[in-house]
Amino acid sequence: NFPMPNGITNPDGNPTAVENIAMMDFSQDHNFAIGINFHGGALVINYPCHYTYTLTPDNQTILDMSLTYSSQNQPMYNSSEFEDGITNGAAWYVITGSMQDWNYGFTNNIELTAEISNIKWPHASTLDGYWEDNRQAILDFIAYAQNGIKGLVTDDMGTALLAFISIIGNNKVIQNDSQLGDYHRIMLPGTYTIKASSPGYIPQTAEVTVPASGYTEHNFELQTAAYMNISGIIRDSAGFPIPNASIKIDTEPQTLLQSDANGEFSLINIPEGDYKVSAWGSGGVFQKTLALRKHGPEDLLVLILQNPIFADYFENGISNWNPSGTWSIIPDNGNNVLTDSPSGNYGANQNRPISLASPLSLQSISDCQLSFRAKWDLEFGWDYVYVEASSNGSDWDQLDAITGEQEEWTNLNYSLESYSNSDLYLRFRLRSDWSGSGDGIYIDDIIITGINSSHAIYGDVDMDTAISSADLQLILDYSVGGSLDAAQLINADTDLTDGVSTLDAYNILRYMKQSSYMFPAQDPTSPLLPETEISAYMEEGALLISPSDELRSLHLDIPYVIQNADSIESPHYFAMDAANGLMSLVSYYSMADQLMPISLQDPDSSFELPAEINGYTSVLDVQPSDIEDDISSVALLTLSQNYPNPFNPSTLISFTLAKAEPVKLEIFNMKGQLVTQMLNANLPAGSHSVVWNGIDSHGKAVSSGIYFYRLSANGSRLSRKMVLSK
Repeated sequence: NFPMPNGITNPDGNPTAVENIAMMDFSQDHNFAIGINFHGGALVINYPCHYTYTLTPDNQTILDMSLTYSSQNQPMYNSSEFEDGITNGAAWYVITGSMQDWNYGFTNNIELTAEISNIKWPHASTLDGYWEDNRQAILDFIAYAQNGIKGLVTDDMGTALLAFISIIGNNKVIQNDSQLGDYHRIMLPGTYTIKASSPGYIPQTAEVTVPASGYTEHNFELQTAAYMNISGIIRDSAGFPIPNASIKIDTEPQTLLQSDANGEFSLINIPEGDYKVSAWGSGGVFQKTLALRKHGPEDLLVLILQNPIFADYFENGISNWNPSGTWSIIPDNGNNVLTDSPSGNYGANQNRPISLASPLSLQSISDCQLSFRAKWDLEFGWDYVYVEASSNGSDWDQLDAITGEQEEWTNLNYSLESYSNSDLYLRFRLRSDWSGSGDGIYIDDIIITGINSSHAIYGDVDMDTAISSADLQLILDYSVGGSLDAAQLINADTDLTDGVSTLDAYNILRYMKQSSYMFPAQDPTSPLLPETEISAYMEEGALLISPSDELRSLHLDIPYVIQNADSIESPHYFAMDAANGLMSLVSYYSMADQLMPISLQDPDSSFELPAEINGYTSVLDVQPSDIEDDISSVALLTLSQNYPNPFNPSTLISFTLAKAEPVKLEIFNMKGQLVTQMLNANLPAGSHSVVWNGIDSHGKAVSSGIYFYRLSANGSRLSRKMVLSK
């Protein structure tokens, strides 16, 4: 009468015994990795599960563990009844509420049951013989606990965290010791991707190799998760926004959303983490576990709905299926649904499948999943509906074994990844025993989804079937020397030009921000960025970039080592290879109110600067800032050095206009951030002066440091540097 992994708390209908509660408390307090209990009445190692024919995801490990014991007990290993002296519990006989099933389902403990004597109550004089039969087996079983992966999970200060450990592709999750932070996951030799997660921290994965004997060690140091406010768009595979799409995200508690008339949605105050995300609407479906992380100044996300590989809602009969026996459709609340027994309860000794009439080709299909909704009434533990798949129609794999009662419709999902690049045969099979019956199963909305790798998903550079700021960042990193594989390069080329550039990163940014925008690869009429110019000049070893109002995408190939460009990194999406002078940035907003200083190592006072501005190639002629003061410049516009310089508390800034015109005088800090605007007015021709008293636009005194002042007039911009020293 232990609680069962399928959610049934008291399978025999009685309250949980105090002895069971004490045993459960003891097990949960001690974090066992493996366990064994001893019985008499048979001679065999009995392994999980006992309540269902569905094998555990650790079945191969459990088999090896069971053989480790039985092979050292010769009477057991040479059994005439059980091959090699081991058996799966349910394959022997089905029981409910066993301790070994509870341990596997609710603790870290992989427990075996050792039946060590065919005689239920052997005479005391025979006990020494049983000890000799089992002594080495017990020792080898204890030693087995040292196999697999172990380590610590801490925060970045070394403090132990309560964490959950999982192996990618294996749905059993274990918990570490919250006081010490240590974990131990029993695994066979091989290479695995292991994941550690803890509430409030960013999950972390690592590839580890378990040796042929013993264990490997891997420690996790988790970083605190930041909270995100995600702005999202639902699109179909052609790029069109999908209004009124449904979105489900497995947060705690679960988040349910719907996209608005523009296909847009918002997720507020969600911590960084890995979340199962589902979306469905007129453009198809989306099902994926996404790693939602902060990348850049905004939290942006586009979910791409894919047309199902197969879908059957049974509104047009069951022509897609080959039924055996009485499988048929019946009406249910205005919809047709599939059932095994349309006229009442199923009978005894039934073994009736309904199979897809034709196999589905999953060639070039990845991330394939099966989903459907169902409800059922089946004699628990005795009658089952098996969900089965095959690649050849002969050798069937069990995806699920459904039994018991589920009164309300529920959604079921299964990975079909192991059938990628092969044919898929699918069937549902009712199997009943000699007594008892039930209403059977009802099934609807069978959907098989996947990603066709032969079709580009433009913008999905990290190949996770969604588009986020992470994809944008991958392109920026590529533009300054990073690498992308062939498939990533196809998805990254959003405008189908020759190659991938910084402009593709901007296109992704626009795609995530503006639901009406489509990639040029999807719509050749999509608007392009305008050609524009920027100013670049040298000031005391620093390259100063003065953006135009239209600038959104910029790549620079500077012929010097970059020493510092911190002021540019925020609030833009930004990447840099300082050693090779490469820098890329994109912004959805105007950068005209920023001055971008870039410190260089031993630069010449003048040089040519290759650039890509809004996707257009250019070569900038970089000159010292004081070259602006030559005779031709003076005739139009001059900007004098401030006086005094350094200054405290105020300084005089003087300039000359050749004619009456609109003028702006702005002051920036070393990060390129606007401190204050001194002038924005129409002024007459002649000499003018403005006093700055070290006060910013909020009326607060600024700190000591280097500042730039910029004069804009007649389409020209002049800048100089000044120092406030308090």
